[in-house]
Amino acid sequence: MFESVTKTESRWKFLWPDVSDIAGAEDGIKLGYWGAFAVSGLTAALTLVGALGLRFGVGLGSLIDAAVFALIGLGLLRRWRSAAVVGMILFSLNIMMTVAKGRLPGIVAIFVFFGFISAVRGTFAYQRLIRSPPAKEQAPGE
Repeated sequence: MFESVTKTESRWKFLWPDVSDIAGAEDGIKLGYWGAFAVSGLTAALTLVGALGLRFGVGLGSLIDAAVFALIGLGLLRRWRSAAVVGMILFSLNIMMTVAKGRLPGIVAIFVFFGFISAVRGTFAYQRLIRSPPAKEQAPGE
């Protein structure tokens, strides 16, 4: 009864959703697939612009990366745990390679990384929640 009054909302919920219920798990998954589609779209766009003559240091391998992240996004739409884990690992490797080159990852990369972490949390919580039997509600006074 007083949960809505006493429970405070975190301002970081958009990066770290509460995955204790199905709606929260789906929010985490949503962060992951939007991140995967953003990575895919930006990579493909920069590759195509690079093919037109403006060099960004991307090539055919970048189009393959864009396709892989698009497939990961589609897997996250289907709530596949494997897609979430593979996406997080690949993006983690991307961030580690950026740091190894002596550069810091951008703020967008950090947000996408948290999106993939939320997708892993969300997909595992979602699968656990849909398999668990619903809790019986107790009548007042029991």
